Amino acid sequence: MTYARSQLWGDPVNLSLVWARENPGSVRAQQQAALVWTTVGDLARARRHLQTGIAANPDSAALRMMDLGVACRLEQDERDDLEVTVDTVRNGRFSGQMVLHLENLEPLTEERACDTVDTQSLLRIVEAAFENPMVKRSSVIEGDMRHMRGRFLLQTGQIEAAVASFHHALDLRPDVGVALAQAVRLARYAEIGEALRMLGEAERLLENQKGVDVMHEVSGRNAFYRSEIDRLRELFRE
Repeated sequence: MTYARSQLWGDPVNLSLVWARENPGSVRAQQQAALVWTTVGDLARARRHLQTGIAANPDSAALRMMDLGVACRLEQDERDDLEVTVDTVRNGRFSGQMVLHLENLEPLTEERACDTVDTQSLLRIVEAAFENPMVKRSSVIEGDMRHMRGRFLLQTGQIEAAVASFHHALDLRPDVGVALAQAVRLARYAEIGEALRMLGEAERLLENQKGVDVMHEVSGRNAFYRSEIDRLRELFRE
C-alpha cells in the first residue's frame, strides 16, 4: 500500500478516484469513479471516466449502459450512443449489473429526460441481450432480463406480452417476492385480473416451499409473504 493510499484509508470516495487514476483500463474502477462524480452532480467528469474505460474496453456492455445514462442526464444527443450500446449488449461482454443500469435509465425515459432514448429503446436493449450467449448461459440473468422486458412492455401497453414475459421470468427464476412485486405493478396499470392471477402464481411458489426444511429466517420471510398475498388479494378485490 502506498503512502497516499494509507492516508486515504477509510475514505472510499477519494480511494475510488485514486483506483481509477491508477487503473485506467479497469471497468470496475472507471464505473466506481463515474458513480462518485454522478452522486455529486459532476456528470461531465463522470462521463470522462466512462469514456476512459470504454476506450480500453469497447466491448463492455456495463460501461456503455452507464455512459448512455450519463449522456441522457447531460441532455446530449445520445442517438449514436444508443446504437453502439445495443450492438455491445448483443455481442460484447455482458454484466450481471445490467438490470441495475436499466432500472437507472427507466425513470429517465419515463420523465422524457433523454433526447432520443425512450421505453422502446430500452426494449431494444433488452431484446439484444437475449441474443448474447452469456445471457442464455445464466437462468438468473435471463430471468432478470425477462422481468425488465415485461416492465417495459407494460409501459408501452403490450399487456399480454408483458404478462407472458413475467411468467417466463418466474419459470427461469422462481421467486415469491418478485411475483408479488409484479402483481402490484400490474394492479397499478389497472390490470386487476392479471394482478390476481400473478398473486395465484406467488401463492403456488410459496406452497412449493412447504415441507422443505428451511432456516428460521426463511420461515419468517415466508410467513410475511403469506400475509402479503392475503392483504393484496383483499386490496385488489375492493
